Amino acid sequence: MHLITSIGKTKYQPCTYYWDGREYSTPFAPVALARLKELRGARASVLVTAAAREANYTPLAEQLLQAGLEPRAVPVPEGRDEAEILQIFRIITDLVQPGEDVVLDVTFSLRHLPFTYLAALIYLVGLREVNLKGIYYGAYEFGTGSGEERRAPILEITYLFRLIEWYYALNTARQEGDFRPLGRLLHGDLGNLFRQGGRDEVLSRVKGHVQELAFALGAVLPLETGYQAARLTALLEQLSSLEQLPAAVLALKDMGELLTSWQLTVNLAEKNWKQQVVLDRRELERQLVLARWYASRMNRPAVMLVLREWLISRLQLAHCSRDGQPVYNWLGYERRKRYEQALNWLKERAKQGLVKDAQEKQLASLWSRVTADRNLVAHGGMDEGTVQISVDEINNLLRECQALLCTEVPLEVIQRKGQRVLLTPLGLSRGVLYSGVKLTDPQRVVVLSSPQAAAAIPEILQVAGADHIPCHVLNLADPHLGFREAERLQRENRALWQELAGAGEVVVNITGGTTAMQCVVEDLAAYLNRLGVAVRRVALVDRRPYEEQRANPYVCGELVELEPMR
Repeated sequence: MHLITSIGKTKYQPCTYYWDGREYSTPFAPVALARLKELRGARASVLVTAAAREANYTPLAEQLLQAGLEPRAVPVPEGRDEAEILQIFRIITDLVQPGEDVVLDVTFSLRHLPFTYLAALIYLVGLREVNLKGIYYGAYEFGTGSGEERRAPILEITYLFRLIEWYYALNTARQEGDFRPLGRLLHGDLGNLFRQGGRDEVLSRVKGHVQELAFALGAVLPLETGYQAARLTALLEQLSSLEQLPAAVLALKDMGELLTSWQLTVNLAEKNWKQQVVLDRRELERQLVLARWYASRMNRPAVMLVLREWLISRLQLAHCSRDGQPVYNWLGYERRKRYEQALNWLKERAKQGLVKDAQEKQLASLWSRVTADRNLVAHGGMDEGTVQISVDEINNLLRECQALLCTEVPLEVIQRKGQRVLLTPLGLSRGVLYSGVKLTDPQRVVVLSSPQAAAAIPEILQVAGADHIPCHVLNLADPHLGFREAERLQRENRALWQELAGAGEVVVNITGGTTAMQCVVEDLAAYLNRLGVAVRRVALVDRRPYEEQRANPYVCGELVELEPMR
């Protein structure tokens, strides 16, 4: 323990100082404080000017020594100008060791020097992790009686320093979005209150929710943030008294407006509160408020995390809501993944230049930018490019999300009601196409073939009774070695893929034709799957001998369902 005090050159009168039900008589308030707080074994640094040392240091040091302390005179200037005040500041900071417990007595300080002491303590507590155990003032002028009958209180004014700490914690929460200092201060002050025999049940509960709110905000959890904000808002209404921990109560009440803007509307008494949360426009607006708050604190990674999930929720609300009604049971990966997949597929189609609708293009662009920026920070910047997310980009994304909340979402992104399409290879065995048409009943056919084999397509469709069905032929340049021709076919047939991107289902037959054709068909199926098309993989089988198949190709074979695309 380290007592820091000072002495002047005035002749001090005897006085009985009292504190916490105990008293001690001495001309020197620092001695009374050391006795009443039982600081035996502590070292005592006494700040003295030359005149004060000559007048009073020796008797003060003797009484401190008798109280079991180790006094030491610390010469300081009188603090007549800025340079001398700064010198005193440096002297104090050099006196204290990192992590040391400090008690400060300001009774005999010159009127302006307590501010210097306070500034030094702020520095020491903040940067050297010094533990401030109290600031005290022997209020001689508030005493009663005269002469040797004079009695005066020792006042603890530590709460003034606590107000500064609370200011810092509150400012950190408001400016930086970090509520952890608030939680730590509240935890420490409540501990002190409990040790002093006091107890405040409401503040104790507030402490827990402040700490949980700090975690939720740091982890970017919009629902948990809303829940903790609602709990705190309800508790703050019960904090009517400033008698205990006034700094804490004032700081917490100052957060009321912010907490109200974040809070969820749920039954706080329910343990399974998340099951009560409904998805509606109000909830999406609340989340945007939180995202804008993160943005104003320059926490761009948090904005990206919120907006990514927000866009999924926006599409989910548009798809599931009936006549503007809220959506229940909307949480969970299994319920939300289809909307995430739909947005990823839309992004891929836009990347390939296959999106025509203006609203879909805008949504694809918004999703693409949000996910790209989010991925840069979510993966620790492990990318060849420099991670930079500009303030303007953040603000643009927030504005576009706000606009999306007020406009209709193109439901074609999630609702596929297009045609069933058959994609199949065709070699010289005509039965493959015939069986495919008969067994899948497509509204459109895409055939991967060669010029020689493709010549039979009109006849096959006529015999199958499907000559009215649109048919698009993709010819391999090399039917036997063209294993890598899928990219060329994608590039040269953009109009076809644009139309197929809106298909309700593409049935992909992987049998028939040459091995190269089968390989390319699989590549095209994977491409369609990336575009978000529902791909159904099948195999067409004809058990008859090859000679019989050649002689009579128009016999319907069997369809075998295969594993879906991953």
